[in-house]
Amino acid sequence: MEQQLLASILDRMSASSHWCFADFACGTGRILEFISASAKIPSAVGIDISPEMLGLARARCPWATLIQGDVTADPALAPGPFDLITAFRFFLNAEPTLRSQVLTWMRMALRQGGWVVANFHRNPASLRGTYLRTRTSRATRPAMMSIEDACELFKVHGFKVRQVVGYSFLPYRRDGRKLLAPSVRRAIETRLAGNGALLPAAGSFIVVASLD
Repeated sequence: MEQQLLASILDRMSASSHWCFADFACGTGRILEFISASAKIPSAVGIDISPEMLGLARARCPWATLIQGDVTADPALAPGPFDLITAFRFFLNAEPTLRSQVLTWMRMALRQGGWVVANFHRNPASLRGTYLRTRTSRATRPAMMSIEDACELFKVHGFKVRQVVGYSFLPYRRDGRKLLAPSVRRAIETRLAGNGALLPAAGSFIVVASLD
């Protein structure tokens, strides 16, 4: 679902082979690889603090420049300017102070007119989020963020949210058990992905923002 939506987002923003692209908290290089290939962006940078993750990313994306370190403490590690910065499965897992520091770095590292594309993977208003809120205590509940709060996070740091797209609408298990009728689920999720009318109920969503 993410690939399907990312391809559409890249097409709408007219991502170019002349762009310079950075994937923040790139992990194993999953997003770095897909965007570099989809938009044919040769100037791709992956940033992560984990040498183990960067080792996996290096095997997956040998053409990319990989940077190990904390750009919030040392922005000179990756000063840009970048036309596009992505951050997947990061903001929800980070403490509020770190979120703010990363968005401050993104503002400094982005070229004027540049874009940030970030995902959030637990919407409290979704079926999954509702289940977690009713079945877990506040102390044990995993981190969640609403679409409104995610948009506000970007706005208070000087970004203008241009688009929000949702996906992952059906409930799912996290305990390793196989889901019933996976092909049917995939067909339904594919059909629902990006549906604006259903956005409030999306389990995961992607925020597309630019410098205001």
